[in-house]
Amino acid sequence: MEEGEDESGARREKLIRKKLAEMQKMQEAESQLRSVLRAAMEPAAYERLMNVRLSASDLYMQVARVIVTLYSNKQLGAKVSDEQLVGLLEKLTEKKGGSLEIRRK
Repeated sequence: MEEGEDESGARREKLIRKKLAEMQKMQEAESQLRSVLRAAMEPAAYERLMNVRLSASDLYMQVARVIVTLYSNKQLGAKVSDEQLVGLLEKLTEKKGGSLEIRRK
């Protein structure tokens, strides 16, 4: 019995280590994404996007992909402003048919 328990404990431990490694990779990828977004966006726009991330993670990922693509292809003339971000958010939510309340500061 002890041998079977040791084997199952070893499997469990291996699975836990694998999950931890996956989570660590995801955290590193998110950190890199935020770094690129911070470089591509004005502070107010970045802050708004982080708020969107908390409330609508799918929308956040869509917007982040668009901004990172434009930034990496050097298609952004300047940093993304808060107004530009609001416009992009409105366009993306129109396509889905959903609604997103944007409060002006």
